[in-house]
Amino acid sequence: MSGKSILIVEDEDDIVRLLKSILISLGHEVSAVCSSGEDAVRIAQEKTPDLALMDISLVGEMDGIETAREIYSRFKIPIVFLTGYADSETMERAKIAEPFGYIVKPFDISHLKGTLEMAIRKGRIEKELKENQEWLQRILKNVTDAVIVTDSKGILKLMNFAAESITGLEEKETAGKPLADILTVMNGLTDKEFINPVTRVISKDAGSTFSNLLVFNNKDCKEICIEGTGTPIRDRNGEITDIILVFRDINESKKKQDALFLSNSSCPA
Repeated sequence: MSGKSILIVEDEDDIVRLLKSILISLGHEVSAVCSSGEDAVRIAQEKTPDLALMDISLVGEMDGIETAREIYSRFKIPIVFLTGYADSETMERAKIAEPFGYIVKPFDISHLKGTLEMAIRKGRIEKELKENQEWLQRILKNVTDAVIVTDSKGILKLMNFAAESITGLEEKETAGKPLADILTVMNGLTDKEFINPVTRVISKDAGSTFSNLLVFNNKDCKEICIEGTGTPIRDRNGEITDIILVFRDINESKKKQDALFLSNSSCPA
């Protein structure tokens, strides 16, 4: 494990000296030491350490739990709690800060080392996952075809810019809502309501293609003809976890086809 920058938030001098000695012996850097929640938040913003060792009981208006919650929510810095109180009520309350580990005082080097290794590894994995999610979202946002992702029950999870443009709906408006409640799909040939593409994929337990479907654009108040595919995403057990809908606006091509058909129909035999 390579050395990390660690913030110590502790008001007991003896504990601070012990922590600094152990951390340095393990190859880590102590980026700063403070004893109040207010200072911890400020230092976390200024120095962005890789991890913070946080005493649950702190001087000042913010206790360690409130401070940890603030630091993690704003800066995504992993928190490991230091506490001399391992009672169930304190530990239950501490969960709201989403800590990466607990160290109960008094502690030994092996316990501290093991807890730090697990916290740093977990922090690295979460950071990589977040970066991968952001990378995937950047790609999807710039794909020219419309993309909508729902879970297996049709609850909307993601909508790219092209899908927002076609439907006239923004992702922030639709996230967490059933696709069937926000998007009515009509058959462009019969003008009858069409089975939701997500429902079709789930009922067929397989991919599905569709064309000449009409969706209503809530922003421009017009119907847009689309074609595309619905594809199930499965877990390792073969169970459907998500549905991906990929579709495109075919209004212009349909107009050209209709015009060509009318032109040919009007030609004398």
